[in-house]
Amino acid sequence: MSDYRTLNRSVWCKVESSSGTDAVPTAGSNGVLVENPNSNLQLNTFDTNEVTGSLDARAPIPSTGNAGFSGRVYLHGSGAAGTTLPEVDPFLKACGFSPTAFAAAVTGTAQAGASSTITLASGASATNDFYRGTVIVTTGGTGSGQTRQIKSYVGSTKVATVTPAWSVTPDNTTTYSIAACHIYKQVSSSIPTVTIYEWLHRTDGGNSKLRAQVGCAGTFTLAVQSGQGCYFDFQMTGSLVQPTDPSVPSAATYQSTRPIAFVNTINCVLDGTSFALDNFSFDAGNEVQQIGDPRADFGLGIAGITRRRAGGTFRAPMDLEATRDVFSGWANGTEAVMSVVWGATAGNRFAVMSDHMVYSGVNDADVNGFLYAETPFRCNRENDSFMITFW
Repeated sequence: MSDYRTLNRSVWCKVESSSGTDAVPTAGSNGVLVENPNSNLQLNTFDTNEVTGSLDARAPIPSTGNAGFSGRVYLHGSGAAGTTLPEVDPFLKACGFSPTAFAAAVTGTAQAGASSTITLASGASATNDFYRGTVIVTTGGTGSGQTRQIKSYVGSTKVATVTPAWSVTPDNTTTYSIAACHIYKQVSSSIPTVTIYEWLHRTDGGNSKLRAQVGCAGTFTLAVQSGQGCYFDFQMTGSLVQPTDPSVPSAATYQSTRPIAFVNTINCVLDGTSFALDNFSFDAGNEVQQIGDPRADFGLGIAGITRRRAGGTFRAPMDLEATRDVFSGWANGTEAVMSVVWGATAGNRFAVMSDHMVYSGVNDADVNGFLYAETPFRCNRENDSFMITFW
């Protein structure tokens, strides 16, 4: 009987200050709750076909090696949006998503409003799209109590465009709060690599087994399902490190928030129209490569993202063309906008927005006997066509 148990493992992950150099994750700062972690060591060999006077081939010869890591991380916040990064942060960074922090709520009194815009106070940022992806709540005056996501912002005029349109148009009596948050957007430069430690602990009290990987980059799929917890499935690639048997480490510290079910959404909107979203998946679409490097211990260099084809699929009840015209959108290459905002507790609330979606097909789907439309899409904007907001 094995002294190891499937659940008696822990995963630590830390951004590397120098790519390919062990960042030395610690139990107190770098623990990540991962479901079904799997370190896959790729040990490559080559064969010869020398004649030896017998029919038996010689043993294969070790050549290069690399490491893969996969695991599921459920979506949950840090409990302190805008000031404390979520546990999943290093994985997202290594997948080409960089966070922007709004450490405190931005509050003020609107100067004006229109059906789908609000003119922020005169002291608001002068930078275009500064508030893009944030969640704004009207807190008083005309139209109080509405929650919307900002999809664009003009710094010179202070006009923020929201989705969906307001139910009650704000005016110069309306007070607002732009929530403290971290917004993760795609980037194409300054993408870090991470060190991943997977610890396997023994039940007999002996030393643990450590599978370490350095120089890791990767990709992920984000899944959102009605009534279920939302999660990232990560696929990481990095440089191979010889497993070791160190002493048992300290128990990892994890953030106290827990995943929430995707129910009671504040907004679930496609092109300004509310709809019942059954499920949604987003694929970061990263291609990750390693090249041969004879200076590396096992002949392959650090991993890096070389290309991205971001996209996904959403499933919603079948509807009239007048309500959701996927066919015309596909035929014309028209970009769609989807915003989903959910969660009730500050520090453990979320929003996703894709405002440059191009439909790439449509399929029928059966959901417990009801007819749904399953619609794949591709993202069509450089770097920030898809945003994940922790607020």
